[in-house]
Amino acid sequence: MTRGGRIGGPGGGTSALANALDRAGHHWEGGLRPRADLVFAALGGVGFHYALVGHPQANRVAIDGSAGGFSASGERFVLAARGLGANPTVHRYPDDDAAEAGLHAALHSGGATLVWTDLAALPYNPMPRGYQRSLSHAVGVVGHEGTDYLLDDRSERPLPIDGHRLRMTRDLAPVGARALLHLPPEPAPGKAPWPFVIAALVAGLREHLDARLGNRGVAGMSLLAARLRDPSHEQGWRRRFGRGLPMFHAHCALFRFLQHGAGPGLGRPLLAAALRLIGQAGGRPELLDHADRWRAVGSMWSALADAALPYATPGLNEARQLLAARMETFLREGIEGVGTAESTRLTAIAVEMDQAFPLSPTELAFLHAELAGQLDRLAAAERLAAQRLLATLERSRD
Repeated sequence: MTRGGRIGGPGGGTSALANALDRAGHHWEGGLRPRADLVFAALGGVGFHYALVGHPQANRVAIDGSAGGFSASGERFVLAARGLGANPTVHRYPDDDAAEAGLHAALHSGGATLVWTDLAALPYNPMPRGYQRSLSHAVGVVGHEGTDYLLDDRSERPLPIDGHRLRMTRDLAPVGARALLHLPPEPAPGKAPWPFVIAALVAGLREHLDARLGNRGVAGMSLLAARLRDPSHEQGWRRRFGRGLPMFHAHCALFRFLQHGAGPGLGRPLLAAALRLIGQAGGRPELLDHADRWRAVGSMWSALADAALPYATPGLNEARQLLAARMETFLREGIEGVGTAESTRLTAIAVEMDQAFPLSPTELAFLHAELAGQLDRLAAAERLAAQRLLATLERSRD
């Protein structure tokens, strides 16, 4: 048994929630339908969360560009869905059997369903060891056949997963383990959600500018810059990762999370698209200039991602091309396009990196200084862009 509806789109749970709302019929007056950019804004918009994960194994770099960060729980999705006009319910189950029974019941009750998984345990999402149990990831469940399921997760095609594997990856999710979000069917269009979306963006921007934790928000960008620049700190990159396989994985992670997390440019183009939508369809043309500004910021993030795997450095340049090609194929072809050839070559490059890292200590220090400088400029650009957008949004609420 399978369900129809829209599939795929940006990651971080954004498209999964947008598509679920659409499948459940949660549309608005004027023909407006749920979109990934609008849902991204309803979840709070942009943020920044930097962490080293994988303890006690070798540390791995992780970056999230959404307002919720890695700690985004089902409650944030519930609030967004409710603010967008839905009537969601969250179920949390005490064990795997109850979670599977609850999933079957939800799939047969109509509407749409999301669950939380461990990003690194998904069979179609190859990641180095050390990321397990660290990164929760929301996916849509669009159908099942026996004990096998079909997932909506970024790809344009539904992704088949064995029921036992889905059990395992749900159980490993550090936030929202065994949780299920159900959206009941909505028979009639509701009012356009502009006031709620603007309020969510205001809250997200305030959090981004004044994060309580040093590794979050604009301050977190400066923290990452410092860790790249200063090898004397115990969490400095050159002290933590050396010059070998761990450093290779760290640079690949910087590229992957910036380009393949919430979408290219750390999700900033999603905010730009949402602002353009609100400006045009929501009657707030003063937001259009802000859309252009955040699109430019997204381009700066993409440039940083490319710089992490420099074009002029053998091995690193090839890894960037392989990672991009593998993701592009996956987005287009789904499980059949995971990219065996690319993954095989990436594994070989990793062995080469462990044996002979292509950058000398001096060259690596210069590269990290360049990346840190780009991050400092990004932090300044985001602070200014966020302050200006916040002021405009607050005026539009008055």
